[in-house]
Amino acid sequence: MVKNKKPQVIVNLPNPGMCQSDLMRENDALAYRIIQWIFVRTTEVGGRTLVAGIVAGPETHGKYMSESVYKSFSPFVTSEEGAILQRRIWDESNIKLEKIQAGVISNV
Repeated sequence: MVKNKKPQVIVNLPNPGMCQSDLMRENDALAYRIIQWIFVRTTEVGGRTLVAGIVAGPETHGKYMSESVYKSFSPFVTSEEGAILQRRIWDESNIKLEKIQAGVISNV
C-alpha cells in the first residue's frame, strides 16, 4: 500500500482454460472424453495462468489473460449486444443466488 493514497485493487481476468480435475468425474459421455483428451490442460499449467494473474502489476487492471498472455476481449464482449448479454447473465445469476441465500447480493 502506498502512503497517503487509497489502496489499489487490481482486477484482471485470468482464464486457466479446461484443466484436469475431478469436477466432471461422473460424466462418462464419449464426446466429453474426446474433448477432454484433445483440449484439457494439466492443473499445473492452469495454475500458472492464475498465478501470473495474481502477481501481475497495475497495468493489467481490467484485462483478460489466456495462456499466461494478456489478450484483447473479443469484439462481441465489447459490443452493445455483449453488454446486454452481460447484464442479463448478471441479473439471472443474482436471482438464483438470492434464492439460495437471501440478501447475498446486498453484499456485492
